[in-house]
Amino acid sequence: MTYHQIVGIFDGITTPTAERYQQMKRSLSDAAAKNAKPSPDGTPKRYTDGGGLYLHVSSAGKYWRYNYRINGKQKTLAIGIYPDTSLKQAREAHQGARELLARGVDPSSHKQAIKCELRANNQP
Repeated sequence: MTYHQIVGIFDGITTPTAERYQQMKRSLSDAAAKNAKPSPDGTPKRYTDGGGLYLHVSSAGKYWRYNYRINGKQKTLAIGIYPDTSLKQAREAHQGARELLARGVDPSSHKQAIKCELRANNQP
């Protein structure tokens, strides 16, 4: 039996799909997000979910954030407030922002442009 025949036997077992790999990287659960608290000294704490998505927990509240880099600069996208924005919704928004980045579009600028359009449409 050759090396390629052996690798072929285990190919489907050892190689996870991209979607499964994303699920394996996730470390935050809904229960962990619900029970998240800031540090005892009052400083904010981050609970990471993977891929730049994290829950920023301070004494003021819990906020979903996404850190990313574009054009050599690090930026942070505000996704929403927990529990108004659930973990599932935050992950969907995170995935959408990653898709924008893959096309070369800055998610923060895109979000601002959408807000400006909505304000312009609501003005008489």
